[in-house]
Amino acid sequence: MALSPLAWGSKDGLIGALTDRYVTGWGHKNVLPRTKDRSGLEGTLALIDSIRVQVAKSQRALPVLYALMFEAIGPEEALRQRFAKFHEGFRADSPPMSTRAVATARSARR
Repeated sequence: MALSPLAWGSKDGLIGALTDRYVTGWGHKNVLPRTKDRSGLEGTLALIDSIRVQVAKSQRALPVLYALMFEAIGPEEALRQRFAKFHEGFRADSPPMSTRAVATARSARR
């Protein structure tokens, strides 16, 4: 990564740019608007469809994301911290979607 200081200021800058593009930016641009206020099933289907659309647009994005995730379990502390934060957010978003699914199911039974 000898070129990273030239383009991004540091290796951490490169890691930040990649995770911002392939994790944070993608989620806020493509997933959150499609899953907001949807039930568990609808939200999950919207999430899967968002991934499908992204793969169709850019077949490079998903392999880059997976490579970053696998690297995050290694010794690179900055990358590990970024993915830990990403997963915390993902886990925080999941219960509200499930709660909406249960409420929708209960309403449908009445």
